[in-house]
Amino acid sequence: MAVLKVTISEALVINGNDLGTQNVFTDSSITYADRRVLTLSTTSRSILLFDSSSAAGTYTDNTIEYLRITNLDGTNSVTLDIRGDGEQYFVDLEPGCSFLLSNNVMDANDNATPQTFTSRLIDSIHAKARGGTPDIEYFIAG
Repeated sequence: MAVLKVTISEALVINGNDLGTQNVFTDSSITYADRRVLTLSTTSRSILLFDSSSAAGTYTDNTIEYLRITNLDGTNSVTLDIRGDGEQYFVDLEPGCSFLLSNNVMDANDNATPQTFTSRLIDSIHAKARGGTPDIEYFIAG
């Protein structure tokens, strides 16, 4: 097993007040990792698949400890479409920004009534450019 160490650092000073912070996440149970750079178009495509057993291009449910998707483009936004168990939600990933998950569990509903979290496995993550042909990078470890 390997140790994954993720450091998130924010540096900000407003009117002489240092509002920066740093958080560290460490996981010593990592047995695999994958990193890829993909070029997107304005047509949606699957970038990550999850299922109960691993297969070509598919990651095993409940083994994800860390997932980062970063928009490497300096101009164009990317739309992420996270789907699972008949539900889905979207994330607008601005240029240079990242989206993080610590597992492959989700819950999405459009009901205005307050809801409780119902754990559903993510089946797939799709992505498309909102313009141009931006590159994204994903890093996944479990």
